[in-house]
Amino acid sequence: MKDEVLALLEKFCKEGEQKPVIYKLAKELGKDVKEVTEVIKQLQAEGMVKYESTPSGDTYVCIQMSPKEILKLRIVNYLKENRRADIQTIARALAEDRSVVSNAVTELVNEGKVKFSGEAGASWVELA
Repeated sequence: MKDEVLALLEKFCKEGEQKPVIYKLAKELGKDVKEVTEVIKQLQAEGMVKYESTPSGDTYVCIQMSPKEILKLRIVNYLKENRRADIQTIARALAEDRSVVSNAVTELVNEGKVKFSGEAGASWVELA
């Protein structure tokens, strides 16, 4: 569910909404607010988001990463779960444009977090 929350936060960020309310996230995901709050707490512990409550009781999520950073993290998390995959498979799994995923993977390669393996015509991406 962490990836679902990250993907939704990324979407909100792209749409210009920097501080979505937790109940709005829960409603969009069709999940319980407590369940989403637990995921947000995990993301805060990892430094990806912070959340703050208002006196009225609303809890806003403040994104600490750019949409590109979030996508790169989602790619790494996907590879942790699936060991390796080609760019098209990653793009499909994350519901992202192939060229955007390709650019993010190139940045991850340059950062030393992932690597390309295989040979021409049959290559894949895996954690470095």
